[in-house]
Amino acid sequence: MTWYVSGFPTRLAYGVGQAAEGIKVATLGGLLLFYYHQVLGLSPTATGFALFCGLLGDTAGGVVAGSISDRLRHHRGRRHPLMLAAVLPVCIALVALFWPPAIVSGIGLFFWLVLWLLICRVAMTFFTVPHFALGADMAVSSYAKTANVAFRQFFYILGGILVYWMARDLMVPTPDFPVAHINPAHYPELAFYCTAIALVSMLVTTIGTWHFAVPTMGAEVLPDTKDNSFVRVYKDFDRTLRVGSFRRLMVCVGAFAIAAGTNRTTEIYVATYFWGLPTSRAMLLPAATLLGSLAGVVFWTLLSRLVDKRNCYIGGIVTYGALAMALPVAFVLGLLPPVRSDTLAIIVLSGAALGGLLSAASPVFIGAMIADVIDADEAAGRQRRAASFFGTIAVVAKPALAVSALVSGALLATVGLESDTHDAQQVSMSLGLLSGGVVGLCSITAGLLMRRYNPSAQLEA
Repeated sequence: MTWYVSGFPTRLAYGVGQAAEGIKVATLGGLLLFYYHQVLGLSPTATGFALFCGLLGDTAGGVVAGSISDRLRHHRGRRHPLMLAAVLPVCIALVALFWPPAIVSGIGLFFWLVLWLLICRVAMTFFTVPHFALGADMAVSSYAKTANVAFRQFFYILGGILVYWMARDLMVPTPDFPVAHINPAHYPELAFYCTAIALVSMLVTTIGTWHFAVPTMGAEVLPDTKDNSFVRVYKDFDRTLRVGSFRRLMVCVGAFAIAAGTNRTTEIYVATYFWGLPTSRAMLLPAATLLGSLAGVVFWTLLSRLVDKRNCYIGGIVTYGALAMALPVAFVLGLLPPVRSDTLAIIVLSGAALGGLLSAASPVFIGAMIADVIDADEAAGRQRRAASFFGTIAVVAKPALAVSALVSGALLATVGLESDTHDAQQVSMSLGLLSGGVVGLCSITAGLLMRRYNPSAQLEA
């Protein structure tokens, strides 16, 4: 039986938890490559490969977490025990990633990065997959599904904004480090503040929705079988893949994940070495993207009352892709103001905010469409597999993000950006064009693929 959250405080508590995921994505996706490459001196290909390994581990973790959550029989329900268990390892790993021992270098630094990336990403998956399933369990109408995703996405974006806003305040230029975000002393302190906020957000969500845990136990719990754990996970995974509409969503998710991952990973590089922004403005670029996404959550949620989800997604993502390519091309052609001018900074930050608004169509509508698939699958007479569907989507999303990490590392190596390159004029043109091209083409591809999405294509033999 599907249950419903009627009170605003409970829905608010549910949404707050996604701030932790926003913090994780901003630190691991936006700052970590720059920190290990430009600050600690690990090569871009090695750093990109480490991010790739972490995301592959995250992929397997998502499928396992989904199956375990749907089958869990606990007096506190299927979601909350896993969410609570994930809190401590996530926090320890976040701190460790930005606080490597001074004696660790070279290959040791690479393995340190891979180890704590795996711990952080897998542990966070055991929080986010049950958390996503909790939101799908909460809704009883199509609009409620979109609203639940919007609450979640709002705090996800807010978490990312906090990371870059704190970085902007902490990272002050000094005579030794005129490019302030090259200074290694800033990162451990930033990691401590990020971890503290992530800890609070995860606890608020778990405790704030705790009283709804018991009703999720009962007939909806997938039955125990004599199969071993691996077979149970495989069967749950296989069942989700039999839903035709869900498979089409997975393809769109994969294409856009490459675009979003590449943009997130290279954004600070592009801000610094292509647009020539100082630290105070370079940290504002990803913050502007996230502020635009915040407005986009509201915009797309309201627009969904008038336009169906699929058309909203296509319009937003295709336009975003075109914008990602247009701005760098216009700059290279001399159609924009010169480097370091206030006018150029305003245009770039405005473009980032608009891009954030447009790209917000993906998380808002993909999450709502997955919730539609879950309900349709359950209505067809099968057990409810909410967490399994959200875990399975990671099989495409996380490897796609892993590919984006490899692409980003290769892109930085291609343009010749070394760890001792701190001159904002040195790599300029090719960096912005290549990054914008990858983001734009993958986004437009995702939007065009969504045209083939058919919500009525359910279970196939």
